[in-house]
Amino acid sequence: MKSAAFTLILFFCGCSSTYTVESTDKANKKIGNGAVTIISNTGQEFDAREARITDDSIHFFDDDSNDIRTLSRGDVKSIQRVDHVVGAVEGMILIGVSCGAIGYILASTSGGSGGHPGGAGLGTVFGGAIGGAAGLLIGAIDGHQYTYEFAQDSAAVNTK
Repeated sequence: MKSAAFTLILFFCGCSSTYTVESTDKANKKIGNGAVTIISNTGQEFDAREARITDDSIHFFDDDSNDIRTLSRGDVKSIQRVDHVVGAVEGMILIGVSCGAIGYILASTSGGSGGHPGGAGLGTVFGGAIGGAAGLLIGAIDGHQYTYEFAQDSAAVNTK
């Protein structure tokens, strides 16, 4: 039962990582040129590409307006990037293992003394395979979210 609850939590919460931007060079490498969401301190969200962080501002191509924009770093709360490949691998492993455990428990408790001798093993394999396939799909769709947060005092941030 604990495995079922764990699987549901993973399904609804997904996986994410949060980092504080301490180096503009490192953050620019991690963010890359792909699609990101820039969130301002007021909660406004910008769907963007090619975001570049400097000591005092963030430059990006705004997908909604098709313009190049610049925001002050003090006005930006965070930048979010989603990696669907990492999400697929995490989903396959985490949900596959959880469903394998559920399959083992169900197969070993439902057969009683007259159950199939390999029932627990088969339950583990089938549960893991079905859960892994479902986790792969769910993880690929949701992805792994990386959030890069900015310190309030951006003057204290290192550039290297």
